[in-house]
Amino acid sequence: MSKEGNRFSKFFIFLSIMILAFSSLQVEAQESAVIREEEVLETDKELGEYFLDSVPAIEYTEDEVQLLATLIYAEAGICDNMEKYRVGNVVLNRVEDPTTEFKNTVKDVIYQEGQFTSVGSSNWKHGPTEEEMAIAKNLLEGMRVFPSYIVWFAKQSPYGTLYYTSNWHEFSGWEEEIKTNEEENLNVEEEEPKKEVPLILFSYKKIIEERIKKATKKTYTESF
Repeated sequence: MSKEGNRFSKFFIFLSIMILAFSSLQVEAQESAVIREEEVLETDKELGEYFLDSVPAIEYTEDEVQLLATLIYAEAGICDNMEKYRVGNVVLNRVEDPTTEFKNTVKDVIYQEGQFTSVGSSNWKHGPTEEEMAIAKNLLEGMRVFPSYIVWFAKQSPYGTLYYTSNWHEFSGWEEEIKTNEEENLNVEEEEPKKEVPLILFSYKKIIEERIKKATKKTYTESF
């Protein structure tokens, strides 16, 4: 074999080894992604411990997820994740409120005249992020941080009976319900979750889901 042929042969072998090594790394990465996804899903199941209540999921559309997430961003975009849950919770409490004070759909509640001044604001136009989308979906799926009778929030709430004051808003609700449920409302500040929901998991889960969608069925078969 000529020197040129020998060089070509060595290059071909080197190239083959590199391709095999790259393929192996891809398989390992996909295996790690699958394992990590299972961990994330398992962690998601445990998130209930961070919340005061859980209710049946509301029937919703992707447009409603987007709309609720946008409202959360507009009203609490600079706040921590638990405050975003509180704001979104109030919106859904209004949707399911048995009185005639509020509308009964996510869209109608958010656009109800004289309610959320952030609608159409610059914050409204710039959001939401993946975090607000994840929070909105979780709320629509049934996660709750407030009981159903908490239906207002403001910088200084002039409505109803004060229930809880955060670093950003005062949350209030129906006076009769709050008094009736005094045992449930022993001390909201102390009962509030000690740990915040690790929203990084939701973002990471989304990345994983996107990667999995791109992976072929054959590749997954090989990885297992």
